Amino acid sequence: MIELLRMHVAESVVLQILFFLLILALVLSLVAGMRLTRLYLFKLAKSRHDPIEHAKAKGNVKNIIYFIELIAQISPMLGLLGTVVGMIDVFQVVSQSDGNASPSDMASGIWTALLTTAMGLVVALPSALSAAIFAWLIDDQEQQSREL
Repeated sequence: MIELLRMHVAESVVLQILFFLLILALVLSLVAGMRLTRLYLFKLAKSRHDPIEHAKAKGNVKNIIYFIELIAQISPMLGLLGTVVGMIDVFQVVSQSDGNASPSDMASGIWTALLTTAMGLVVALPSALSAAIFAWLIDDQEQQSREL
C-alpha cells in the first residue's frame, strides 16, 4: 500500500501539492500553538508592561490562523482537481480501447481520483479544526482582557 501511494505521489502534481499543504498546515498549527501558549503564559505581564508588543504578537497569531484557514479552504478544491484529473485518465483509457476497457485498465485513474479526494479532506479537516480552535482561543483571550 505504501509503495503504491509513493508511486502515485511521484506521478501526481496534485498529490505533491496536497502533501506539501499537509506539512505546512502542521507546521503552522505548531507555530500558532506555541505562540498562543506564549501569549497565555505572559499575557498579564506583557499587557501591563508593553501592550503594543502584546498586540503585535496577537496579530502574528491571527495571521498564522488566516493561513491555516486558507489551507483548509484550498485543500478540498485541490482534491477535487485531482478527482477530475483521475477521471479524465479513466475516460482516456476507455476511449483508447474503443470502449472495451477492462476494470484493471481504469483502476489507476480511479485510484488517483479517490486518493486525491481523500488527501484533500485529510489536509482540510485538521486544518479547519485547528484554525477554529486557535480563533476561539484568541477570542477567549480578548474577552478575558476586556474583563480585566
